Amino acid sequence: MLEAHAPTLEHRTAQALAQLSRSIGADWEGWIRRVLEFDAEILHVERVSFWSLREETSSIHCDAGFVASVQSFEHGATLFEPDLPEYFAAMREARILEMVDVQTDPRCRGLRAYCASRGIASMLDVPVWLDGRLSGVLCHEHVGATRSWSAEEEDFATGVSQVVSSGLSARAHTRAEADTRRAAFLDSISRLASSLDAREIADRAVSLCVPCLSEVSSIAVSRDGGIEFLGLKHRDPAKERTILEHIRGRVWTYPVPTRVMRQGQSLLLTDTTPEVAARYGFTPDDLILIEALGVRTAMSVPLTVGNNTFGAMSFAAGDRRYGADDLALAEDVGSRVAAALENARLYAVAQEAIRARDELLVVTAHELRTPLTALQLRTDQLLRKARRGADPIEKAWGESIARDVRRFSWVVDHVLDALKIRSEGVVLAPAACDLAAIVRRRVGLVADRARAARCPITLESVPSLTGRWDRGRLEKVIDVLLDNAIKFGGGGPIDVSLRAVGPWVELVVRDRGIGIPAERMRAIFQPFERAVPKEHFGGLGLGLYVAKAIVDAHSGSIEVTSHPGRGAAFTVRLPLRQIGRAMTSKSK
Repeated sequence: MLEAHAPTLEHRTAQALAQLSRSIGADWEGWIRRVLEFDAEILHVERVSFWSLREETSSIHCDAGFVASVQSFEHGATLFEPDLPEYFAAMREARILEMVDVQTDPRCRGLRAYCASRGIASMLDVPVWLDGRLSGVLCHEHVGATRSWSAEEEDFATGVSQVVSSGLSARAHTRAEADTRRAAFLDSISRLASSLDAREIADRAVSLCVPCLSEVSSIAVSRDGGIEFLGLKHRDPAKERTILEHIRGRVWTYPVPTRVMRQGQSLLLTDTTPEVAARYGFTPDDLILIEALGVRTAMSVPLTVGNNTFGAMSFAAGDRRYGADDLALAEDVGSRVAAALENARLYAVAQEAIRARDELLVVTAHELRTPLTALQLRTDQLLRKARRGADPIEKAWGESIARDVRRFSWVVDHVLDALKIRSEGVVLAPAACDLAAIVRRRVGLVADRARAARCPITLESVPSLTGRWDRGRLEKVIDVLLDNAIKFGGGGPIDVSLRAVGPWVELVVRDRGIGIPAERMRAIFQPFERAVPKEHFGGLGLGLYVAKAIVDAHSGSIEVTSHPGRGAAFTVRLPLRQIGRAMTSKSK
């Protein structure tokens, strides 16, 4: 029988191989099935299959197999090397494995039960190599009497194996490109974390997924016992409006995200037939909408962080059919979207906590300010009386009490200033003033305290430096820097310098104290941030925040340089140019 076909085999071989080579494409599964069917037709065998080699498990796995008698395909079987040592050894060494009688050929010793159950008498197997490495084996299984394979048949089988090798190479290239596109797509999804607004994250996420992953995508989250849609996108704006109108009145009972959120598991609907849709809780109106939108396939994945599933992201399309790979990609997208939404939620919670804290501090500071004002007046009266008297102890007590009251008032003012800056910004009232005179006065006011702390202050300044600044605000900046230098100066001298540098005024306050750790340099200008443990040094961590806000409002800058154990230097630069009558700068 085979001889009758021999005269045309060479022509049919060349024609078939050329056709197979031209048809290599992105659909590996469909392509390899066509190859196997061609192969079985030419060689007149019952089964042709391709088995990929999996070195990590020492096995070969049936990627696809064609059964000629029933015109069907099969896949999934796995054979392990320890069970077939002779066959694996031959596969790695031989160019082609011709096994005329599988029951007597030693290479088939572990395959005899497999062959007997399928009526296989003879086999012709061709190892498939790719880039110098064994990638798998192309198997031909003949049913019936034993069969010898002609040279032409072996050449044809070898040619098919080379075509399969080309297909594997194309698939690897296609997969590499697909992996690159997938990585880029997931990277764009990961960038959603740059936003801290939940609706913005949801809108951007569904927009990124349409149309590359779906025709329509939505994000729903659990809210007050039901669900709320944060984002929805259809590639056709008219259809998007139709969907929004459809769900507007029944947002609390939409079946797919509700089911996914309740179970915490992904849902894949390969085909959204009316029967399938009805089984998952879609109403007749839903089915009408699905048909109108042309949806043929759908999937939904949970939005989960830790053990908490708080939402679902859904996808639907009519121009494709979702499978396991699509669902895996959707789950990767969902995990990134969930993380971004959780960050936004935590940020919102933190902002609310900060708002509540600020409100409490404002109320507390205002409640303290009235009795503090009265206390300060009374203390000043007592101090004046003590100074007129002859008792040195009473005088010392009076000065100590007055100093503590002023310190307490200064702290309350700092709190109110910081909170007002956070909510309203800094409002400046610039006027002509001599910054050199201001610096000399503020240094003089703290000179005694500095000497008591063994931190004598040396001032190096130009005689006069006139410009238009907010005098009261700059006094506060200078006080903050001097207070910090005395507090953290470690009993060392403090240097203060003021000079003009081109169009700028430069004020430097340098101490010789404990310094600031490098990792805390940027944080110290934030509210309630400290460079040192609160157990060792008092303060609320507001002074530098207030100082920076004031300097920023003057269009200036404040910087710090420090070496732990060698002190810190704060440099303030202010523009010498005139500024307007009133300026506002809001500090976040």
